[in-house]
Amino acid sequence: MKKLLLLLVGTLAISGATPAISESEPTATVNVAILKTGFQPSSVVIRAGDTVTWRNADTEPHRVVSDTGAFPSSPLLKSGETYSHRFG
Repeated sequence: MKKLLLLLVGTLAISGATPAISESEPTATVNVAILKTGFQPSSVVIRAGDTVTWRNADTEPHRVVSDTGAFPSSPLLKSGETYSHRFG
């Protein structure tokens, strides 16, 4: 299965095509913290079917946005709130 590389610099960008999800392949959830200085970790590798969950660890509200339109933008996240998206 082809891996997707997520670059988390300012906003999230995705490189590569999304293959079909196989029922037999395990899926994972990757957690990303939104900090005042950026995302932590700053990049992650996921497979189709995996979920990324962003948590606002800053005191200011933030939104998660894809530069490529690969996923819907999050609502405005207050401190402590999360947004998840399953990549298919």
